[in-house]
Amino acid sequence: SMIEKGKTDELYKFHDDTQITICGIFPIMVLLESIDITKGEMLSYYKSSDIMPHGRGSSVSYAAIAFW
Repeated sequence: SMIEKGKTDELYKFHDDTQITICGIFPIMVLLESIDITKGEMLSYYKSSDIMPHGRGSSVSYAAIAFW
């Protein structure tokens, strides 16, 4: 993903182009710009609809990513 690879320019363009709601987009980008990323790995990813499939038609995604 763009976050795992530390691609802040691509992340911002994706956010701007799609108008997708990403809570904490700017703190995520500051973090990515502040650290020297050799590698990123997605440790966990799930959506609220995975555990509550009969929601209101919307979903929140959660991710845990390690960087080194």
